[in-house]
Amino acid sequence: MTSTRTVALDTGHEECATYHDLLRFHFDGLRAEHKKSKYFHWFLILEYLENSQIYKTQFSSNTLFDKHETAELSRVADKMSNEVKKSAVLKLLSRTKEPRNYKLLRILNEIGINSIRTDYGTKELEISEEIINKITKGRNALFHGSSEFPEHILWTILFPLVNQIAEHVSCNQVCLDG
Repeated sequence: MTSTRTVALDTGHEECATYHDLLRFHFDGLRAEHKKSKYFHWFLILEYLENSQIYKTQFSSNTLFDKHETAELSRVADKMSNEVKKSAVLKLLSRTKEPRNYKLLRILNEIGINSIRTDYGTKELEISEEIINKITKGRNALFHGSSEFPEHILWTILFPLVNQIAEHVSCNQVCLDG
């Protein structure tokens, strides 16, 4: 079985486009033969955004724990002999008050991606927390062994979104610098 999809890129961006690591994830997803592999590679683009400087700048100061609680948790972790437990406790220290979907939406909005072109570029869909939630639920279903796979989300939301992210970032390298 062969599937062909046509993707229309915005004209005028060819001159400014330069390589960015995000493009590697995008192309790996395009090359992947299995739909679950595509979802994996394209979701890596969102995870890349979560590790960007702009993301760290916006959300690192709003951590879940105050200084006293952070020090206390660090002391507890230091006393643990089991490295897995210690790592789990220390990982809590980087948690923020805002949920993941909210932060992803904020970063997308910050870099100027507020809607996605869907249905082969014929419709605009505003990106909301609900839309981001559908994408992350699909990721969780994939990574945590669910028998259901959100193929509709893959093609109607995630794919158009990562196309726009890849296009935008390749022409605006500094947009993730914060």
